[in-house]
Amino acid sequence: DVTAYQPAEPVDLLVSNPPFFTETLRAPDQRRAAARHGDVLSPLTVIDLGARVLSDDGLLAMITDCRSRDDILFHAALRQLNPLRITAVSSRAGKPPFRLLWLMGRHSGPLVTDTLAIRTADNAWSPEYADLVSPYYLRMPGTNDNKRTTE
Repeated sequence: DVTAYQPAEPVDLLVSNPPFFTETLRAPDQRRAAARHGDVLSPLTVIDLGARVLSDDGLLAMITDCRSRDDILFHAALRQLNPLRITAVSSRAGKPPFRLLWLMGRHSGPLVTDTLAIRTADNAWSPEYADLVSPYYLRMPGTNDNKRTTE
């Protein structure tokens, strides 16, 4: 249970993709439902964890849905974590965002806000998205681009 996690030393980086579905039908498999729905581990619980375990210069990075933006900002302020970067992610250029990528820390600094479209208007991977995720693929899915080779 991550909520009971107590590291021997403060951590420098906490990365989370907490489940955030709240209004969709639950999967019949309880493990799958727990992985997808925020009633077991919410973004607010992740913020609480970050406030408890991060080092002075530590960072919390997480992904959430867009609907919880104001709640997250409020809760982070209560826990003395400052948003340093918020990236609004849309499925396609010109579409409204559906996810937010967060970077928070104990120190304050200028808030960087930006956007990331996963696909271009013609349904190709956007160059920004491909640059971001290509290090994790030997070949970008849905393309014939074999940029990386095993070393």
